[in-house]
Amino acid sequence: LGIHKNWHHGLTIAIFLPAILEKSWEADLPTFNRLATALGVPETGLSVGARARNVAGKVRELMEVTGLNAQIAQLSITRAIADAIVDDATTYLRALVDRHVKPFSREELAEIGAALGADVPFFFFGGTALATGTGTAIEPLKEIDAPWLLIVAPPVAVSTARAYAALNAPPLTNGKLGNILSVSRKIEMPEWQTFLRNDFEPTVRRSYPEVERAYAALQRAGARAVVLSGSGASVVGIFDTERDRARAAARILSEAVGDVIACAALGRAEYSRKLGECAALLHG
Repeated sequence: LGIHKNWHHGLTIAIFLPAILEKSWEADLPTFNRLATALGVPETGLSVGARARNVAGKVRELMEVTGLNAQIAQLSITRAIADAIVDDATTYLRALVDRHVKPFSREELAEIGAALGADVPFFFFGGTALATGTGTAIEPLKEIDAPWLLIVAPPVAVSTARAYAALNAPPLTNGKLGNILSVSRKIEMPEWQTFLRNDFEPTVRRSYPEVERAYAALQRAGARAVVLSGSGASVVGIFDTERDRARAAARILSEAVGDVIACAALGRAEYSRKLGECAALLHG
């Protein structure tokens, strides 16, 4: 801004300072805590991280008191100027990031992924895991071996919103949660196959005949267990051997109830290997 608009360097720093502080306080907690003390952030009742986070808020308050916010609001920044600033920043930051790579932790990635969907955080962990809350709390469990899976995808799209509305279920995080989680942590092969449950299953099977036909086809084909995937429409069957699965796939294809896909559950190590270079992003 100083170059493009001939404004004082201090003013241009002030415009971006609060946003920069909000994004960078974790990088240097000791320095931010000294700033917090200088800005009058209380030292009692707050953690080190909380005091550091408060620095940006105190700077915003200071800008209000000095009238700096009002001055900034009166500045006219055109689209062309904004684009030029972004170009300059991108050119500088790209080299800076390349020299100082800071991988996200799995927990940080889970928080980001949750903004895309509740099932996204799991894929930053892989393997067998227990997801609680809104899907961001992932607890790795003992690996379950499930090499012979068959997915049947019927020719229908299930509305997730409609599936939730039809569910009309009480909160799942009720008093029974502790018992459910304790069982989930203890089950092992082959007992886990009989423990499979999807709350969407009864209503989706009733509402979508195509899903019911795919479900029934897997049962007739000899699947040890069958379960709806998410809110549908795909249905998953579990088989004991590769031969059983191949036989089932041929039979279901002849019934033309949907696309048939043979797959296997991946353990954490195999999942990480298949991610290739992307696995380097996952730390912690």
